[in-house]
Amino acid sequence: MLSRSVTPENSHARQLTLSPPIQPASMPSKAQPLQIGVPNGHPQDGALISVTMAGFIASSQITGVIIVKPDVHGDERGRFVETYRRSWFPEGREMLQGNRAERSAGCLVGLHYHLRQADYWYLLRGRARVVLHDLRKGSPTEAATMIYDLDEDTDTGIYIPPGVAHGFSSLTDMLLTYLVDGYYSGSDELGIAWNDPSVGADWGINTPVLSERDMNNPLRRAIPDYRIPRYQGD
Repeated sequence: MLSRSVTPENSHARQLTLSPPIQPASMPSKAQPLQIGVPNGHPQDGALISVTMAGFIASSQITGVIIVKPDVHGDERGRFVETYRRSWFPEGREMLQGNRAERSAGCLVGLHYHLRQADYWYLLRGRARVVLHDLRKGSPTEAATMIYDLDEDTDTGIYIPPGVAHGFSSLTDMLLTYLVDGYYSGSDELGIAWNDPSVGADWGINTPVLSERDMNNPLRRAIPDYRIPRYQGD
């Protein structure tokens, strides 16, 4: 996992330094009730949350983003990992659909965002750089950009709330699985330019391969107001 400073080229974006690589939380020997921070069941920003079968980090870069470090069980036969549990996200909605994205090295997907849909990403193979950007008007971290590297040897999930733009670049051939809490709706498939200066992201690859959709996503300043997400608060 890489630590990286993001220095956006636009004054509306914040300068962020990611935390050091996250170590899995130590689990109690006996299953304990889910413990999510306060107040009102919402994790405190940057707080470690201990849960049965996983450890969590609430992002200090973008409010509502949660990094999941699952418990890994393995022996000479291989390994077993519980990658998702509904009770891990009591404030979120039920995940309704599972997808997989397989990309060859040098591709870039994003930035995409949804007004209503949350995502949960989990990398199974290869290495990928995840870029997140908070589009939500009124968010405590509005206009913040977060970069997080995933690799197949470090089991990690990322929960992305509605209104946070998201994308990834394939640093190697890779396989990403992701869950969403809503069925596909073209009206909620929105985007922002991957190279928008207000995002200021280093994707880690040169001359990326993009889809036609992602080549034509608008700059943030060109997104009409009715398509700007609103922060719902805690």
